Amino acid sequence: MKINLDPFAKFCFATLLLSGIIIFFMPPLYFAADVHWWIEWSKYIQQHGFSAAYTDPVINYQPGLLYLLQVYVWMCPTSIETSIPILKSLIFVFDVGSVLLAAYMLQRYRRSPYWSWLILLNPAFLYTTLMWGQVDSMYMFFCFLTLVLMIFEKPYLAIAAFGFSLMMKPQAIFLGPLLLLIYSGWLWESKVRIIKSTFIFLLSILLIAAPFIIHGQGMNLIEITFGAIDRVPAVSMHAYNLWHLIFYGEDLVWMPDSSLFLGISLRTWGMILFFIALIFTLKPFVKYIKRSAFSSKEELIKMGPTILLGAATVNLVFYYFNTQMHERYIHAAILLVGTASIINKNYWTYILLSLAYFLSLDILMHHCRFPEVIYRAPLPYHPGFIAILFLITLILLWKELKCFASPFSLNDSNQ
Repeated sequence: MKINLDPFAKFCFATLLLSGIIIFFMPPLYFAADVHWWIEWSKYIQQHGFSAAYTDPVINYQPGLLYLLQVYVWMCPTSIETSIPILKSLIFVFDVGSVLLAAYMLQRYRRSPYWSWLILLNPAFLYTTLMWGQVDSMYMFFCFLTLVLMIFEKPYLAIAAFGFSLMMKPQAIFLGPLLLLIYSGWLWESKVRIIKSTFIFLLSILLIAAPFIIHGQGMNLIEITFGAIDRVPAVSMHAYNLWHLIFYGEDLVWMPDSSLFLGISLRTWGMILFFIALIFTLKPFVKYIKRSAFSSKEELIKMGPTILLGAATVNLVFYYFNTQMHERYIHAAILLVGTASIINKNYWTYILLSLAYFLSLDILMHHCRFPEVIYRAPLPYHPGFIAILFLITLILLWKELKCFASPFSLNDSNQ
């Protein structure tokens, strides 16, 4: 009997098949210093139980990773130390889910979903999961889900998804300012909306944290969440940002961000620059303070690509100006810029961001196994050069968002 599948279902099947091929050819590479802890924490969960995970004082990640490790323990109870490909495949599920969400958006904007393979096959997109073994794709997925639900007018579900994203990794907080700004007018129209939104946000967090709270580890989780601040008080943890241009040629991993300039710590300078850049980035969205984002039924959908670019730009300014940044904190921007670029048919920003991110990962890992002379050459594997690429990307994003336009011209933009 012939089975008729709609085009999107066929695409999903083809994407899953392609993902299976990617997993089959997945390189046996990972960052041992990180994956070592995934293994140790998996063994601790196996021995002491999932809800007791935070009794281990070494565990310092959000609950999202622990849920993933519990699944890993169920799948590989006797081979936790030797089944790293399965662990990476579990993480890769979130990469594939993100691509399927991107494809759904593309179809809604009358673009072929197959264009999303430009994201799935992007080495910069795959590197963190398949060649590092990190879990940034988990919070990336929920951040993207938040934006998709926002764009297609599901505000309460978007707020819940944002709560979930914070339980994957606290870096998802970058999405908060844009989310609050776009929903500000809608929220202030009704006190009931404020109460309901607050309740849903807190409930989404409590649902993920519930097993640990019931076990009496709620305070440990709070300390871990807020302890992420100043955990590594360096100017830069291999994030090739503004600080690599200011302190050109310095090893910023060993430079404390408590160092003073004009009597102010570098950490504080970074926050000042970040907030200035954040205000500049959010300028096109300020109109939502005075009126609801839902005042026009189709407005958010029309603004969809701009919202994605806005979120990506906030992510980039968060990464580019603050101290204590790690190289992977820009990870979500690849997906957001990639999706918006395909919708807008403007790929240069996506290509430039992908190049900068790929270089920033491989300069540390060397997992592409290029000859050492390439890694030691002045270009392209140089922190200053990568920082310039990110800066050019940021300027291009600001230009696409029309941040350089006057406030008067913004009133009618994207209408």
